[in-house]
Amino acid sequence: MCWHARNDTLGGSPALIAPAAIADILGLGTAIRTLDELEKAVASGLPKQSLALLCDRLYRKPRKARACIARIVPETTWKWRIATLSVGESQRTERLARVLAQAEQV
Repeated sequence: MCWHARNDTLGGSPALIAPAAIADILGLGTAIRTLDELEKAVASGLPKQSLALLCDRLYRKPRKARACIARIVPETTWKWRIATLSVGESQRTERLARVLAQAEQV
């Protein structure tokens, strides 16, 4: 399993996050095992469902989950968006998933 070491530290040691843990949060399944594979998925646009799964995992209340989605993708854009997020939206979604994966790891 490939681990991604970030520059920031926690307790003096690098914070390690498995790309597979981030992919799991995003609902990408077991196809993503390396950081390179994760970066390619983000660059091609994550599925719209990835953001919904992430926000549902962050917030138990549907209203708060919808507000989370709206912070990344405006509500009107979300309604007409069919399958995938834009690259910028995918990058923001992946960064938030990375933070959640780090929090769950601690």
